[in-house]
Amino acid sequence: MVALYSTANHAYYMREVLTRSGIDTKVVSIPGSISKGSCTTALDFDSRHSAAVVRLSSNNRCPVQQLYKVEYGRYIPV
Repeated sequence: MVALYSTANHAYYMREVLTRSGIDTKVVSIPGSISKGSCTTALDFDSRHSAAVVRLSSNNRCPVQQLYKVEYGRYIPV
């Protein structure tokens, strides 16, 4: 699963917050055509943590702009 944020700073900040909460994440680049804006930095994480990622992001004022499931190199909105 990939979580897209409005800025790269939000993605890096949330990586730290989620890591402290025990959720392993990795910062990844996504295609500009997917991002619908200027930020092409997102967080990759296990899909079983999607509810926690959305909740913690909202609580930390860095809401997730869009969630994507990645299958065979395709980004599918969730």
